[in-house]
Amino acid sequence: MSRSNFQEIIKLANELESNLKKFQELYEQLSDDFMDEFQTPEEHYQRFIIFKVFRGLEYALPLIEDLYKPVVVEGFIRKNSKGQYEVEGFDLYPEGRIEFWYDDDYTPEWSHYIPSTIAISEEGDYYIDALGSDVKIEGIKVRIK
Repeated sequence: MSRSNFQEIIKLANELESNLKKFQELYEQLSDDFMDEFQTPEEHYQRFIIFKVFRGLEYALPLIEDLYKPVVVEGFIRKNSKGQYEVEGFDLYPEGRIEFWYDDDYTPEWSHYIPSTIAISEEGDYYIDALGSDVKIEGIKVRIK
């Protein structure tokens, strides 16, 4: 893939973001009464597919939005004096979105940030969802947009 193709994809993602937001807004405006008005099997099928698309947007749209958000804070996770995990004074919370640094030992130029969320285990320990609850988060390089 050439750099120009990559830049075109980024441009299309920006355009896609605005269209997906409009799709999401319009879908959310549909009333339950309207949903009950579908008559034909094809309309029921289309409603089902649109619902699946809408559910997928809950994951896709935030990722696309993150392409353009500025980094608010970047640093290493540590536990502060209150026992709360933080990054440079910015407290972390369950379900909070972060990006953690993946350091590729074999191909360093492929090292990059990976989007994820903060999760909390049954024991009350915080962890990065994409890394799993077995990986301790203290000392991991992250950024928050």
